Amino acid sequence: MLTEASVPVEVKRITEGAFGAGVRLTWSTGEQVTIPSKTLRLRCPCASCNDKRGDVTHQKPLGGARTSLRVLKSTLEEEIDLVKLWGVGSYAIGMRWGDQHDSGIYTYALLRELSEEAAKSNALTD
Repeated sequence: MLTEASVPVEVKRITEGAFGAGVRLTWSTGEQVTIPSKTLRLRCPCASCNDKRGDVTHQKPLGGARTSLRVLKSTLEEEIDLVKLWGVGSYAIGMRWGDQHDSGIYTYALLRELSEEAAKSNALTD
């Protein structure tokens, strides 16, 4: 359930700032937090990224054989280059990255969690 503090009233892609590129969220409480692009990409909630992080709950039960060959399709810079933001209904934000990845849906609940982590991290570096 969303509370008033869980609803962003403004989401802005930033390319530079004190904490680098990322997303600046203004919550309905007036709090502003910047979440770095790298953090957002590392916490991408899509099934493919969850699978890469070892979460097997999204795998097909009869999936094909896996190979140990790792083919790199993009650089780290492309993967964390936030290109576009858009709203998803009234509950989430979609993001497109420089490597064209865009299947993660960042719910307001996840963004709130990441905002709290970023605020704590930023307070430690002040």
